[in-house]
Amino acid sequence: MPRNSVKVYIDPKLLKDSLSSGGNGASVARLMSASAQDHIKTKQDDLVKNLMEHPVSKEISDGSTASNISGTLSGYGNLFSFLGFDNGSDPVAVIEGILSKKLRHKVKPRGRGSFLITVFIPEAKEIFADTPMPWASGLSWAEGVEKGVSNAAAYLFNPKGFPDSKSGTGLQSQNKVSGVSFKRTPYITNLIQQFKKDLLKS
Repeated sequence: MPRNSVKVYIDPKLLKDSLSSGGNGASVARLMSASAQDHIKTKQDDLVKNLMEHPVSKEISDGSTASNISGTLSGYGNLFSFLGFDNGSDPVAVIEGILSKKLRHKVKPRGRGSFLITVFIPEAKEIFADTPMPWASGLSWAEGVEKGVSNAAAYLFNPKGFPDSKSGTGLQSQNKVSGVSFKRTPYITNLIQQFKKDLLKS
C-alpha cells in the first residue's frame, strides 16, 4: 500500500442490504464508493476542524499581536511575528486548502462479497513543501514548528510595532537579546496520523 494511502472501514450493513436486494457487483461497488466518499468527507471535515482549532493555527491566524497560546516561545511574542510573516497574510489558509481538497479513493472487489477501499491522502511532506519559511528558502515553517526553529533568542517583540518589521511587531536581532527558546510542538504530522486513525473508525 502506498505511503500516502490508507484502507478504510465501511459499514458492512450497506453491502449486506445491497446483496439482499439483488444488486450486481458493479452496483454494489458504486454503493460502496458513495458510502466511502461520505465517510471520507466526514472525517476530512474533522481533520480541517482540528487543524483550525490547533493552538499553532489559532495563534498564527490571530496575526502579529496574538498571544503565544501554543507555548512555543515561552509566552513571549507570537509565532506570526517570530516566523516573519507579512502583516495581514494568512499562512494557515494554504494548509487548510490542501487538507480540504477532495480525496481520491478506489474500490476493489476482493471476492466473497468483500471490497478493499483505499483512500489517497496528503502527506506531511506535501504540506511542508508548500509552507516555506518567509526568510529562509528550502525550510518549512510548518515543519519547523515540529522540529524546532533557530534564532529564538534573537527574537524581539513589541506589541506597539517596529517601523522596519515585515510582520509589524517582530524583529530578529544580530545578537541573543531575549533569552527565548523555541519549544517543538506536534502539528501537521500528528494531525495527519490522527486522520488516518479516524478513517478506520465507523
